[in-house]
Amino acid sequence: MANRDGSNTHEVIGEIFRAMNTPIPKRAEAKLPRWADTFPYVNGGLFSGSTDVPRFSKIAQRYLSHIGSLDWTQINPDIFGSMIQAVADEEERSVLGMHYTSVPNILKVLNPLFLDDLRAELEVERR
Repeated sequence: MANRDGSNTHEVIGEIFRAMNTPIPKRAEAKLPRWADTFPYVNGGLFSGSTDVPRFSKIAQRYLSHIGSLDWTQINPDIFGSMIQAVADEEERSVLGMHYTSVPNILKVLNPLFLDDLRAELEVERR
C-alpha cells in the first residue's frame, strides 16, 4: 500500500476514506484498489466529500506506522474528544459541528429517553 518513504501515504489514506464512503456492492464500480475492500462501509456521511489529506515525509510515515501497531484498546475516547476540542479553533469547530460530548453527558439524555426502559424490559425477561 503505502511506500516506506511516505511519498504516497496521502493517496492511500484518501483511498481508505473513499472506501469507507462506498457501499460494498458499489466498490468495483468505484474502481477502488483491491486492498481497500478490507475497510468497512461507514454510513452517515462521515467520509463523504473531499478530504485534503496532508503529504507525509519519511519520518511522519514511520510515526504513523508505529502508532498503528500500538494497542489502543486501553485509550479512553473521552481524552481524544477533549484534546481535539482544546486544540481546534473555536470558530472552525462551530462551522464543522465539532462539539465533543462526554459519555456521561450523552447518557444523561439516552438513559431517560429509552435506555432505562430497555434495561427494565431486559431485567423482566431475565426472570
